[in-house]
Amino acid sequence: MIRHPALSQHTSHFSALTRSAAAAVALMILANPALAGQGRMAAHAPAPVVTFGSIKVDGLNIAYREAGDPASPKLVLLHGFPASSHQYRELIRALADRFHVIAPDYPGFGNSD
Repeated sequence: MIRHPALSQHTSHFSALTRSAAAAVALMILANPALAGQGRMAAHAPAPVVTFGSIKVDGLNIAYREAGDPASPKLVLLHGFPASSHQYRELIRALADRFHVIAPDYPGFGNSD
């Protein structure tokens, strides 16, 4: 595969930006009690409830999926390129009984700006 140097530089910058944005989203969701726990499942529910939310990070609307009890250990699922948190839709439910799962969409992917 032949790569153009300008494309390689752009991809590297994009990767650093998306990693930073994902880390910021995860930290903001985990640290903010008003956001954490919106995906809490009801005691009588047969399957975990996955909630969808968004948060502003550096002027961008970043979407995320969340499930599980906020008191449980945290697990952040970061998607690859090109994808979104949608790829984890079944995994989130499967892990929500043991973890507080958060899956953000990178900027430009899924429901994020």
